[in-house]
Amino acid sequence: MMFAKRSFSEPVSVVASHDPTSRTPRQSKLVGLCAVLAALLCASWSILSAQTVTGNFGTVNIGTASPVVPLVFTFSKSDILGSTAVLMQGATGLDFTDAGSDTCMANTAYSVGQTCTVNVIFTPRFAGSRFGAVVLVDSTGDTIATGLVQGTGVGPQTLFQPGTQSVLGAGSGQPVSLALDGNGNLYVSFNNSTTLSEMLAVNGTIPTSPTIKTIGSGLGTITSVTMDGSGDLFLGALGNKNAVQEVMAVNGSIPASPTIRTLCCGFNNVSGIAVDGSGNVYITEANNTVLKLWAVNGSVPASPGYEILGSGFFEPNGIAVDASGNVYVADTGNRAVKEILAVNGIIPPSSPTIRTLGSGFVSPDTVAVDGNGNVFVGDPYSGPVKEILAVNGSIPASPTIITLGSGILLPTDVTVDGSGNVYVADFATNRVVRLDYADPPILAFASTAVGATSTDSPKTITVVNAGNAALNFPIPATGNNPSIGSNFTWNSSGTSACPLVTGNSWTYGTLSAGSSCQLPISFTPTVAGTVSSSLMLTDNDLNVSGYTNQTLALSGVGTQATPTIAWATPVAIPYGTALSAVQLNATSTVAATFTYSPAAGTVLAAGAKTLTATFTPTDTVDYSSATASVTLTVSQATPTIAWATPAAIPYGTALSATQLDASSTVAGTLSYSPAAGTVLAAGSQPLTATFTPTDTTDYTTATQTVSMTVTQATPTIAWATSAAITYGTALSSPWCKWLNSRRADIVV
Repeated sequence: MMFAKRSFSEPVSVVASHDPTSRTPRQSKLVGLCAVLAALLCASWSILSAQTVTGNFGTVNIGTASPVVPLVFTFSKSDILGSTAVLMQGATGLDFTDAGSDTCMANTAYSVGQTCTVNVIFTPRFAGSRFGAVVLVDSTGDTIATGLVQGTGVGPQTLFQPGTQSVLGAGSGQPVSLALDGNGNLYVSFNNSTTLSEMLAVNGTIPTSPTIKTIGSGLGTITSVTMDGSGDLFLGALGNKNAVQEVMAVNGSIPASPTIRTLCCGFNNVSGIAVDGSGNVYITEANNTVLKLWAVNGSVPASPGYEILGSGFFEPNGIAVDASGNVYVADTGNRAVKEILAVNGIIPPSSPTIRTLGSGFVSPDTVAVDGNGNVFVGDPYSGPVKEILAVNGSIPASPTIITLGSGILLPTDVTVDGSGNVYVADFATNRVVRLDYADPPILAFASTAVGATSTDSPKTITVVNAGNAALNFPIPATGNNPSIGSNFTWNSSGTSACPLVTGNSWTYGTLSAGSSCQLPISFTPTVAGTVSSSLMLTDNDLNVSGYTNQTLALSGVGTQATPTIAWATPVAIPYGTALSAVQLNATSTVAATFTYSPAAGTVLAAGAKTLTATFTPTDTVDYSSATASVTLTVSQATPTIAWATPAAIPYGTALSATQLDASSTVAGTLSYSPAAGTVLAAGSQPLTATFTPTDTTDYTTATQTVSMTVTQATPTIAWATSAAITYGTALSSPWCKWLNSRRADIVV
């Protein structure tokens, strides 16, 4: 470990900066082997008129005012005090405020050795470490003294992922580095620019098309920017500057033409910069060095003492420091993110412990750390921003790493505000991206038919307790917590689902610090039209007294549903059968009327015929008309032949129309077998009629058979009356001879 000569004592307490506005911004990737930092004996800067040590409030519950901490300022030279201000990253009225009863009086002359006091109260608004300052200025606006203050807010803090992603100041240039102040203003350095740009917030939030103010000139090629508790900006610069510069705030604000102080010289391409709660500045250099520049009474002098932190880095770029003094480095050349561990708030001067956080990085270029120890990494050659999740304020040996945002191609810097929103400099797409995780999102679902579930359901919201105390979900007096409006549902049955607390629950739900749960939400409209609803989560976010309601707005469009029509294919019918309810029997579970085409009573020609049902719903708001069709087979009809059994005829009678008298109601011709004129033998004889219809499309050929009896014929005997004979004359053979001679005359 190397030290430059220092002529001051270590501050009473050194607490590293974690706040998003004092986190490391983008670091330009610097390559090459360079000389170690030369002795820092450079330009002088006039000392402040008064000095004080830093004030540490310790842990205080969010929303609760701390005991008063007095900051005592001792004047090292005579001056006239113009005014005092209690600031947080340059903003008044935030976490640190003036408690009153101060002895530092405006427009008062103070002599060497005199003291005065500013009483400060810390009322944290968010969880984690918070940083501020008390600034004394003279009558001309020049700073007399700066006393840094810090404290840690304790309580649950809710974030919602995925957040709402928006672009700030589109087309302004290729952003390189970022820093936030306490008012929500965003300071941006753009590629090849020697000025800073300030995107002005409105009521604490930067609009998507913000007013952009230019700050300074000739600052060199700015590679990194960060802010301390008083609102001063610290810049790492290349080019003709190749230095660390401090851009001085006036009453917490950076003027358009600010005073710029150069912190000595001899730096070798500063690529990353950070500042802690005691005012110490941390930088990375292209010669593989990580340095700490020591502050004196909260301010780094023009020729500061320094120390080299650790070793083994290769092309380090991004740097950040947390509330415990741990330093995080984007070790680009080694494709790693590393943590230099502090002991009691200070990096040990000899062989500090350095550990690697997570894995899988390609070219980590920037790091940031939030108030609860989560580490954010910009990895330009893998695209997205990664978050390494802390457990109880520190990164475990095998941490969970999640991806943030979408469509981010080349993240060259990332920073986080106190509420948990993430800001990303996307160099490749010329934009600054804000990922809003603090505000409950608005979920818009795809248009969906009434009664159906949208194709994009479920949409899952992850609720994260980013605070450092348990997030509790109270038992509702009625209903459920979370509650959800009509047309929407959320699935509480999954293992990762948020706790569902009902009015009958025995205990409240809880989400421990650093944990998350999910709300899978689905849209199933029951009415047509635009549907607006909400999911309301009741909890103790930010220690709100009596609990608070966090509302997720839900919307979708219900379209008219097309009812389902049930209609089985009818059984085939013969030609001539009129359509009836037997065939026209479509049904639906939705109240409606049916009309049919062809209508009931219609006689269809033979063949495959289409039947159509038109559905007209009773509820014409939520349901649309619908049609359904089936195919009905109409078979050819078999004509009916009417043919009474003919009367018996004796043998020898020829067939005629008397017997062959079949008929049909259908037009056609009849042919018979046997044909007319045929003389049939005696006995029961079949007669067959074959009907050939004129309409051969709708009718088939038909036959009919009857049985007719042909009786035996009775022969006729011809016998003339014989001549009289006398009694006693016997019949004689001659008579028989005579009979024989006459046989030919006998007709049978």
